[in-house]
Amino acid sequence: MFFIYRGANHQFLDVLKQPIKWIIKQPNQIDWDHELFIVKQTLLSLTAEQRKSAEYWATGELTAKISSLLYELAEKYQLGTPSCARMLGYYHAAINDTCVMSW
Repeated sequence: MFFIYRGANHQFLDVLKQPIKWIIKQPNQIDWDHELFIVKQTLLSLTAEQRKSAEYWATGELTAKISSLLYELAEKYQLGTPSCARMLGYYHAAINDTCVMSW
């Protein structure tokens, strides 16, 4: 991993090698009916534009969409090839850390 490290006893450490203190609820402590209610209420309150945006980000490969967005930003702000490569490297390293930790 790049930004997150695994320490002794399989403990995750941040970039400064400090233990990450996770605050994660046990699944049996979550009121799933209430969470579903919130999701349904949110869906009912979405504007057409918000729904379109949600559908865009929910379909297709997310990393491909963000990579193309990063290329557009690199062109807009006239980043040189080394800076663009560094930006993409950091982004993909962060995605790698996320996938290693969540899968």
